[in-house]
Amino acid sequence: MSDLYFDIATLIAAGLPASRAELAVKARDLAARCYREDRDAIYRYLVALGTNPAEAQDLAQETFLKLYIALCNRTQIENVRAWLFTVASRLALNQRRWWRYRPAASEEDVARWMRSEPDPQGTPEKALLDREAALRLDAAVRGLSRQQQACLHLRADGFRYREIAAILGVSLATVAEFLRRAIAALKKAMHE
Repeated sequence: MSDLYFDIATLIAAGLPASRAELAVKARDLAARCYREDRDAIYRYLVALGTNPAEAQDLAQETFLKLYIALCNRTQIENVRAWLFTVASRLALNQRRWWRYRPAASEEDVARWMRSEPDPQGTPEKALLDREAALRLDAAVRGLSRQQQACLHLRADGFRYREIAAILGVSLATVAEFLRRAIAALKKAMHE
C-alpha cells in the first residue's frame, strides 16, 4: 500500500479533522496526491472500456472530484484505489447509457485511443496543481532561515560549497549543514 493510501486510510480511521475547513484542506491535498498518482491509470482504464480520450479525461477528473466530495462527507473508504476504479466504471457506464444513440467505437478507434496519452500540459487541473505546488514551495523557502535561503540561492546559481562558504564567510561544514536542513525542510513542506 502506498503512503498516499495509508494516509487516506489513517485519516478516515481517525475520523477526519474536526473542523470543516481543516477537513476540506486535508481532503483537497489527499485527492490531489491521489490524482497525481492514479490519473493515468484511471484514464487508460476508461479508454479500455471504450470511452474516447476526451471523455475519458473528463470522467477521470470527475472520478477524483467524487473522491474529494466523499472525503469531505467523511465517507468510509476501505480501499481507495478500488473505490476510484469502481467510480470510474460507473461513470463510464452511466455516460454510455446517456449517449446510447451514439454509434459504438470501432476497434481501430479503440486501439488508437489506447495508444494515446492524456495531454500532460494545458489542462486546468495540471495548472492548478502546479500553482499550488509553487505556492507551497515559495512559502517553504520563505520559512527557511536567511542563511539557508542564501545557501540555496547560491547553490541554485551554480556555486560550489567552497565558493558559497567563501561568499558567506562561514565554514564548508556550515554550508553543508545549512543546505541539508533547507532541503529537508523543503521536502517535508512539499510532501505534506
